[in-house]
Amino acid sequence: MCLAITSNKPIFQHTSSTPQIQDLNFSWTMAHVCHQWRQAALGCPFLWCTIDSSMLPAAISSMLQMSGMCLLNLQVTNSSKTFARLLQEHSSRIRTLRYIVANVDDLSAFNSLCNCTKQLQDLRLELKYFNRDRLFSPDLDTSSLTRLTMISVPRMPENHFTALRFLHLAECSLPSLLDLHHFLTGAPNLEELFLDNIFFEDSRHRSTRRTQPVPLHSVCRISMRSVSAEDIADFLSPLTSPPKIVFLLSPYVGTGENMLRLPMLDSARSLWTDGRRIVAAGAPSTFVFKHDNPSSNGIWNILHPSLCAITELCADGESSDLPFDNIIPFLPSLERLACGSTSLNHICAFLIRKSNFSVDAYLPPTTHCPSLKAIHCAAHSNERSIDVALLVGLLDLYIRCGHRIQHLVMEGLSPQDRTDFEGPLAARVDKLEMPSITTSWKTRLPAACSDAPSELWE
Repeated sequence: MCLAITSNKPIFQHTSSTPQIQDLNFSWTMAHVCHQWRQAALGCPFLWCTIDSSMLPAAISSMLQMSGMCLLNLQVTNSSKTFARLLQEHSSRIRTLRYIVANVDDLSAFNSLCNCTKQLQDLRLELKYFNRDRLFSPDLDTSSLTRLTMISVPRMPENHFTALRFLHLAECSLPSLLDLHHFLTGAPNLEELFLDNIFFEDSRHRSTRRTQPVPLHSVCRISMRSVSAEDIADFLSPLTSPPKIVFLLSPYVGTGENMLRLPMLDSARSLWTDGRRIVAAGAPSTFVFKHDNPSSNGIWNILHPSLCAITELCADGESSDLPFDNIIPFLPSLERLACGSTSLNHICAFLIRKSNFSVDAYLPPTTHCPSLKAIHCAAHSNERSIDVALLVGLLDLYIRCGHRIQHLVMEGLSPQDRTDFEGPLAARVDKLEMPSITTSWKTRLPAACSDAPSELWE
């Protein structure tokens, strides 16, 4: 009742300031409302379904009685025998279970509790101290489990999870990648997989690492945070059905330094980046890379072998944040470039500097992007203006290479800039457009990215 009075007092204070109810007796009204709430609560069993093991045994017994036959949501932070005994007879009603204990020795109550569970749908199991003992009882009924989160688990359970839709593994050091693959074959309906800071001990012996085809036909999204580039490649390669979207958050270089080819990434044809995030979109899979350091070797060890098929690059952000030196040299098939004015200045300077345009006038020049046909530049208000001399130099470079840029779009230029630039640019391209409206490159993001959880994407 005290909680109800405290949380609702501002509401009553606000309503009592109106002319119609200035004479409202707060104490009487609050007591009347709380009485009504109590009567309503006593008749609503679902209000008593969330139980914490830190509560007093008498309170837990009362809530179990008041909840009737409703499914229960439990949080266990200690494995007291009293709590286990109270819940044993109600274990068939558990829907959600958060089990956070110090070590595997405290799991005996968990296994005893769950052996009778038929309705368990959402399980979060967290061990505060690492241990390699067996995690799950073989008799655990997982037929109704749809969500499973395991933190600091010593090994993958051998049970089959036929109804599982979501799996989150975090802070784990697993013996073998094969153990995870074996677990996934027992979860045929899995839709979303999140691996967070996972280490596989057999990473040290990649040359002898065994893999087998993993038929994840229903998986739509795979997210991996702080996983080595080598483990990412070895995990994804055996998947027989590519997921719709793959999030790779802060990948790092593990035991190897070589480039790692990812076959399902070879289908990417469009690349979008704002420095922190890189999206490689293709069919059927879209890859999203995110890292605080855009030059991270973990990202490029995975990306570089598959960039040769990219035909479109969309760069959004300041040039200082964009890793052009890691991108441009690996885009021989690039046909369309879309970026802001600051980024275009940087790209023009880079391509001119890396070509042999000024070395010998009698030799044909070379460029890192020989297939480039279209450039789309949007001059945003917070960016530097376009360096027309650099752009003209780039257009001349492509003319010397044997082909002109076919289509050039310059958005958001001032009327004076449009007048000054039109002549030099129109003479060097087949088609020139100068609209006054500036678009946002974020609208070019694949739809799969906008559907992703905000904590992963933002």
